[in-house]
Amino acid sequence: MPTIIDFEHFKETGVKQPPVKTLIDKEAVVSKKPGIDDLAMVMDLSTDELFVELMTRMNRGESLREIPTHLLLEELISRLDFMGIICIQAVKFLDDIDSPNPDS
Repeated sequence: MPTIIDFEHFKETGVKQPPVKTLIDKEAVVSKKPGIDDLAMVMDLSTDELFVELMTRMNRGESLREIPTHLLLEELISRLDFMGIICIQAVKFLDDIDSPNPDS
């Protein structure tokens, strides 16, 4: 049986309480997992489309597509991480080109 620690109590009082044993509704956990169709739809969208969808939800409170917001954010964060890696590699590449060659 899983246990749960009440971190809110700890943050407020600084006192750690013993874990509480609880039952978890496995069907509720499974139903919160994104479906393969949602994942495929998010991955198929361009970065611009992801931004437009997210901005529409934030500004108007409505959605253009039936995709969970957390999937939009996860995909944008994933793409941002990848872009950061590419930029780091590009800077290293350009530094190697611009630096004088000690062997010549």
